[in-house]
Amino acid sequence: MALAILLISEYKNDDEKKDLTYIKGNPMRSKYSLLVTFLLSIICFLIAAIYFQSINLNKSSSGVITHDRDNISEIQKDDYHPVINVKDKKDGSKIYYIDYTKGNNRASGTSKDKAWKDFANIKKRSFAEGDTILLKRGEIWDQTLFPPAGGNESGQVFIDAYGTGELPVIDVQNRLSAAIRIYHSYISINNLRIQNSTNDCIAISVDGGLSSIKLKNIEILNAGNNGIAVSNGGKNLEISGCYIENAHNNGIYLGGSAENKLGDVKIYDCHIIKASGNDGITIHEDGKGNTAGSNFLFKNNIAEMCAEQGFDITTGENILLLNNISNMNRQGGIVVGHSAKNITIKGHKSTDEPTEKTSAAINLMGLGNIRLLNSIVKGNGYHLLSISTNNVAVANNNFIWNGGEEPIDISGKIENIYFINNIVYSKQYQMRRIRFLEASRPPDYQSFYFDYNLYHVPDNDVIFYSNNRNYNFKEYQKAFKVEMNS
Repeated sequence: MALAILLISEYKNDDEKKDLTYIKGNPMRSKYSLLVTFLLSIICFLIAAIYFQSINLNKSSSGVITHDRDNISEIQKDDYHPVINVKDKKDGSKIYYIDYTKGNNRASGTSKDKAWKDFANIKKRSFAEGDTILLKRGEIWDQTLFPPAGGNESGQVFIDAYGTGELPVIDVQNRLSAAIRIYHSYISINNLRIQNSTNDCIAISVDGGLSSIKLKNIEILNAGNNGIAVSNGGKNLEISGCYIENAHNNGIYLGGSAENKLGDVKIYDCHIIKASGNDGITIHEDGKGNTAGSNFLFKNNIAEMCAEQGFDITTGENILLLNNISNMNRQGGIVVGHSAKNITIKGHKSTDEPTEKTSAAINLMGLGNIRLLNSIVKGNGYHLLSISTNNVAVANNNFIWNGGEEPIDISGKIENIYFINNIVYSKQYQMRRIRFLEASRPPDYQSFYFDYNLYHVPDNDVIFYSNNRNYNFKEYQKAFKVEMNS
């Protein structure tokens, strides 16, 4: 229809450019113009008729205009079904329903009125790529869910929710070690609440390493160990939109392995609160000292009020922490240590941590090659920043001191430290010292570069410390010939 209108418009525009007197004096040309306009109008009418007929066919067959987002939302409010990526959904795939209250394990499970009661039939059936298992909202199960085999590189097996009301709940009532155990690859689990395990609420351990596992929008409460734990390595793990509270150990634990090193991991939009034993999210060597692999992305996550760090990166390489938040964690927001290397921390926000007198809000150790960029570290924790490893660049950050101990410590016989274009200031009328703790690494050490920074304490001096002596800023510049542009 739009094409026909455009043609008419273009035709009229062309006529307007011609000699109007000539057209009026030529009846044949005038008739020709009217004929063309009439034919194009008929084409426009036919296209419009076909267009509106196709809409009516779509509406009558599906109950919704397929491209109308608002109508799709209304349908989902009444009877939610997961929106499965068309690329993942396969022709001929099946949907199975589980309803604890009205279901029956002797039923086929292939419709809502023939739903299974619990998870027993999952072990008895064969599944294929694209198959979906739906748990009814508002229902509660007290048994461990074992997602089945059947997915492959062509498509996953999906587990999701249907119906209205609260999320489906798997509550193992502190009787069973896990609420969900994943032994197979190519699994996608969405929209559940799981709680009260004696060990890991979600335990992922695939022989030979996982492939393509996705967890999305899962609430995890009161895990006896980790909220989510991954062992035996593998590739292509994605965890998003999960809320994890009161895990006894870590919120999310990504373990090292002897073979099939864990890598290509994305964790984003998750919120971890009150991991009472350790960290919010950790990449950690396993009990035998085996390391993790490479390529990790942690983005837009929140970790707060954990017993140790919000983000504990102690193994792995090529790791990007982007736009995360840590708040009031007992031993700091981020620690990088042990065998971890090639780390970029960008756009991080750390507030009022560590809450106990140990470590720092950002503690950079390990094998080095670390970048801290465009971040805000503020509050009254023990230290704001501690650097004790090689090859560190700290640039374009705000360090806002509001009480506590020294804001910045540089320690150890380390090399290649760049501290550029940062703001370090106090919200009080004093601030503790910025310290160079290793006698052989004073501020003018050959591989240190400190410049273009702004230091400010209201109505008072900024104090630097090196080799058992304190310096105000002018004395610091004069003694070490550094920060001449600061």
